[in-house]
Amino acid sequence: MMSQITDPTPDVDGKDEFFKRFEIKIDDISAGVRKVHVTVPQDALAKELGTAFSLATSDIGLPGFRKGRAPKRIVEKRFGKDIRNEFLSNMLQTSTERIAKENQFELLNAPTIEPHDLAIPQSGPLTFTINMEVLPSFPLPDLAGIEVLRPKLMVTPERLAKAMAHLQDGMATATSSDGPYAAGDRVFLTGEITEADGTVVASLEQSGISAGDMITGIEAPGLMKAVEGKSLGDPIEMTFSAGDASEEVRLRRTELTMKATISKGSHRDLPEINDEFARQNGFDDLAELNQAMTNAMSKRLKRQEEEAVRGQLLDYLMGQIDFPLPPQAVINSQMELSQRHARELARAGVGLDVIKANQSAIIASCEGAARVRCKQDLIIRRFTSDLDVSLDKDAVSTFLVEAAEESGGTREALMVDIAKHGGVDGVALELLNEKTLDKMLESCKTREVDEAAWTEFVKQRQHAIEATRDQL
Repeated sequence: MMSQITDPTPDVDGKDEFFKRFEIKIDDISAGVRKVHVTVPQDALAKELGTAFSLATSDIGLPGFRKGRAPKRIVEKRFGKDIRNEFLSNMLQTSTERIAKENQFELLNAPTIEPHDLAIPQSGPLTFTINMEVLPSFPLPDLAGIEVLRPKLMVTPERLAKAMAHLQDGMATATSSDGPYAAGDRVFLTGEITEADGTVVASLEQSGISAGDMITGIEAPGLMKAVEGKSLGDPIEMTFSAGDASEEVRLRRTELTMKATISKGSHRDLPEINDEFARQNGFDDLAELNQAMTNAMSKRLKRQEEEAVRGQLLDYLMGQIDFPLPPQAVINSQMELSQRHARELARAGVGLDVIKANQSAIIASCEGAARVRCKQDLIIRRFTSDLDVSLDKDAVSTFLVEAAEESGGTREALMVDIAKHGGVDGVALELLNEKTLDKMLESCKTREVDEAAWTEFVKQRQHAIEATRDQL
């Protein structure tokens, strides 16, 4: 496709005429990838570069010369390289922006330039290629008549009791003990974990068992159960299939053997739930604490209902829409997810040396999720553009204030919450995506169901979701 830039913006210092001289050829590589071949004629380039030198010279003051009066040969010798580099950089940025605007390309990431060592030629035209990844064009399905279920999630005594137990657990104290140990006690092991051929995959040196039967980054299903009833010095021997939560990907679902001894342990002492317990949490009495927990849970369940409805619509669109994913957009998503995963591992207590040693595996493990996320984001972005959805200027700050309040109001809690959403830009994108999905849902039919019906629906729907992700 051949085109000439015809930017509708006013001519500034004659630059519009310069850019109109560009010869542009755009190759559609795929739905979201464009190669833009640019040729700048020698005479137009020389004229514009001369103007750049004149402007630069007028600002230069050298000893022995009045400002702007330094001879051209001296300016060329001392500043020529810098002037050319700045001119080229500005020209590439401006031409990329103008080409994208003229052709209504919505850029997904920063374009790259070929050749990488591009320089202004001594003679002849300047030629280069701009590699762009743009919002793909694909047909959008009609949403009218699509039915989605909205679960009615209620605050129940069982849910409140579980939340109270979680709060109680967070205030538990530990007392050193020789055992016997029970569920929830803190137990440390010394020994090793080996593969079937005897290769040691983990040395245990007073290694603690954490939630989910995790020990030194390996998920050992049934480990805490094997420890229950045991005492200090007792042996722990078990063969197990490493769980999918294991940090090292190659060990997942691999048969491993643990031979260890309980080297240290402590009992967990839970505080009594009463008015004093409530006051320690910043409330006047237990009734006020219960009411606050009820209100907070009601808000969380409301969000879960909204997420459930949005999720169904998104799953439908993922199955209905197909297009080739822009490669760099997928890579960017993969790197962002792997960095987020690494931060989560660090917060969980995994050593930085372990994370660094498994960096390649962590990145590789995020590829499937990155492709799913990339496709979801691009689908929503198309609808965002089509429906002209935008965020209110205070949307992000309002969200962060509410998130901080729910997390305890501390700066540390707020920063953790922001990190979970991929930083402030990630928060903005998430809120915009939610607003777009809510706008789309206005065209759909929503049917409210009770929690039992919703649970059964989720089970049936899970197979379809996994099948879609396998295809990606």
